Amino acid sequence: MVMIRKMIYENEPLTPEQIKQIEEADKKPIVFDDDCPELTEEQLREIAVMAAKQRAKRRNLYME
Repeated sequence: MVMIRKMIYENEPLTPEQIKQIEEADKKPIVFDDDCPELTEEQLREIAVMAAKQRAKRRNLYME
């Protein structure tokens, strides 16, 4: 499997190629494996809490 990374900048509109790539990726199924197992509802909730804390911390850092 090949992983391709692209930089997308917030203030720049997506190119037609980027839009096409996103649309194609959206059509593909999610494939879980040993390195990326499907998460339980409890695990997803824990990640959501951690993400919210990190966002709040970043906002506080930028406001100081």
